[in-house]
Amino acid sequence: RPPLRLRGARSQPAPMASASGSALAAPTTVRTSVHFTPLRGSSGGAAPSGLLEVDGLTLLLDCGWEPPFDVSVLEPLRGVAARVDAVLLSHGDLAHAGGLAYAFARLGLSCPVYATLPVSRLSKLALYDAHEGVAEQSAAGAPFTLDEIDAALSRVSELKYSQTVLLSGRAAGLSLTPLPAGGSLGGAMWRVSKALEEVLFLPRFSHQKERLLAAAALEELPRPTLLLADIGAARANPLPRKAREARLGELLAHHLARGGDVLVPVDTCFRVLELCLVLEAMWAADRKMQRYGLVLLSHVASATVHLAASQLEWMGAQVTAAFDAKRTNPFAFRHVQVATSLEQALDRPSPKVVLASAADASHGFAARLLPAVCAAPNALLLFTAPPRPGTIGASLLASRRVRASAAARQPAPRAARGAPCLRAPR
Repeated sequence: RPPLRLRGARSQPAPMASASGSALAAPTTVRTSVHFTPLRGSSGGAAPSGLLEVDGLTLLLDCGWEPPFDVSVLEPLRGVAARVDAVLLSHGDLAHAGGLAYAFARLGLSCPVYATLPVSRLSKLALYDAHEGVAEQSAAGAPFTLDEIDAALSRVSELKYSQTVLLSGRAAGLSLTPLPAGGSLGGAMWRVSKALEEVLFLPRFSHQKERLLAAAALEELPRPTLLLADIGAARANPLPRKAREARLGELLAHHLARGGDVLVPVDTCFRVLELCLVLEAMWAADRKMQRYGLVLLSHVASATVHLAASQLEWMGAQVTAAFDAKRTNPFAFRHVQVATSLEQALDRPSPKVVLASAADASHGFAARLLPAVCAAPNALLLFTAPPRPGTIGASLLASRRVRASAAARQPAPRAARGAPCLRAPR
């Protein structure tokens, strides 16, 4: 994709000689050059990432990469990595930070990284989980090591919201400020400023208030010179939160009452935190649901919950107010049971709900449990977000739509009874 080039002109006084020989102030034009080159995500299907160049200073905006970790996806970064002055991370999932370890270890990236504290810590957990999940399914394993993950994330300078960093050296005059974007714990939109020019990078945001986080306050931001945003969230028209949660509760109760297990593929530490709070409240409010198991399963599930429990200051007013009033931590779960191995999850009696990574069921525990769910007539495979194109999750949803279309033209078959419970595939 060709770069987007903008040039902003600003008038500044410069001396001029008058007829009497005295100096007069007259405007002169000083130009700030802003170039943006997308590296991925410009055609949809992936989180946006690209190079932002401001007067020759280069920022890498996010560095996403997801399984199967095709190295050709990051090849456009190889030729420009050496001139990147800083990396900005907006969210702590693989779609925004999954390529960081590989880029530092293999592509020549060597520069500071800036992120909020939760994004920095959650990025490491997401990469750990992906490393283990891919290693279990592929003899080649992940294309990066645990040591390379640690080395890359050790470069991160952890910031608070609205904390401005003034860069020095070759990047002097450039300032970076993370602002709350909603959608994930510590998720940030970035304001990049130089002189009178301002760029706002907004790859993913939430304009709805949730249990965990407040909505992004977009209307409070001044108008930037350049806005770089993912329009996917703007085009979405979801149901109100209470309606979505009610529909989710109906689906789960229906299949659990019929004896079927429910597999919910989830990300490691992105949207899964909000989903855990929703289900914890659902189980607490309904004694019937408490008859069923509720399991969070990933290699880093325990570390993720522990980290979230220590980051209350990054959460919405509803969470902090409840903690101040009752001194109860929302992540001190009574009903969500944490499991870090398949054996621990399968030891829980059926029927049960299992939240297992990864979100598109392409790898990890979700991929290992998938055959048992597909074979069970009363079981439910539930995606809470559209899987990435080209993954097994996307294929399953597409085939379901085809079957549903065909079933609409003929009598519906009778539902089978006696669904087997989730067991580890052989």
